[in-house]
Amino acid sequence: MAASSSDPALVLLALLPVAYHTIVRRRRMEPPSTCNFLPFYLPPTRQSIRQGCLHITPSDRGFAGQRHEIVGFPRYQRQLIDWLDLNVRHPVYLLFEADVTTARHDIRAYRADMAAPLSLTAFITGCFARAIDEHKLLHAYRKGRGSLALFDDVDIAMPIERDLESQKVPVPCIIRAANRKSLPEIEREIRTAKTGENPQSGAMKWLPIWLMLPGFLRRFILRRLLANPVRRKAITGTAMVSAAGMFGIGPAWGISPPSYSVSLLVGALRKEQVKDGFDQGRESICLTVCVDHDVVDGAVAARFAQRFKELIESGSGLPTDEATGSQSRDVKTADRLASSPVRDYPA
Repeated sequence: MAASSSDPALVLLALLPVAYHTIVRRRRMEPPSTCNFLPFYLPPTRQSIRQGCLHITPSDRGFAGQRHEIVGFPRYQRQLIDWLDLNVRHPVYLLFEADVTTARHDIRAYRADMAAPLSLTAFITGCFARAIDEHKLLHAYRKGRGSLALFDDVDIAMPIERDLESQKVPVPCIIRAANRKSLPEIEREIRTAKTGENPQSGAMKWLPIWLMLPGFLRRFILRRLLANPVRRKAITGTAMVSAAGMFGIGPAWGISPPSYSVSLLVGALRKEQVKDGFDQGRESICLTVCVDHDVVDGAVAARFAQRFKELIESGSGLPTDEATGSQSRDVKTADRLASSPVRDYPA
């Protein structure tokens, strides 16, 4: 018996080529092909375009004649995609500001008196490591389903842009035991990672061979390799600091994908002029702390962020006043508060 024209199975079978054509065309952003010799509604191919069989409808004329260039996808970006696929977490973001007026004054005094470099990034990284040292749960790694691995040393991973194969490539730099190092030592390691020999950059030469493996196989190997918390700490560190947001002036916070139990994204520097007859102003840094809610509770993360802010605003870890020969920090802070108008600032 012949099937009726209203048979749902036949209708569905007839609509499948149209659905396939619509999905593929939207994904490729190409107009439909109306070549007579092509069955159903197949998407246009390079051969059909060369043969002049491509019909451009009025709605698709905006894509015709536009100049464009097709370039190769950076292979280093494929490694980043693998890394992001492995880190599926439930993040909590804390966005706040910290007053760095006194800290920047002390940093400038240290540069002038000691003739040695010291950056705001190194100072914030040191405060971040010391705050984690006081709240060790923040950089814990899960071990199976019922255990957590807590570490004494805070290993800070920091992406540093370097020129590799005529491209700007973020190469990971890991500052081992940053909670036990002074700010000049942290600054020295950051500068070495930018210009000198970086141990992590040596593995980049094997990246082309590594990327020849299928994506699912690469992610499987990485997942098994990083399953051990101790091995993962040795390879990736326990926390991350990114200063990508400091390339600008004005209030700006960044939101980054979660890849560690705790990570910090340093935003832009905000300058607020105090109009009280003096040429003074407050300088605040925009900070974004991301924590893994699977490991850290929200209240613990809030206490950590408050302690982190206190360390920054008190100038924790900055060189001593005897070394710089500058005025005492407490006296400078009191003078600044006395000369500033009485007003409330947002936390």
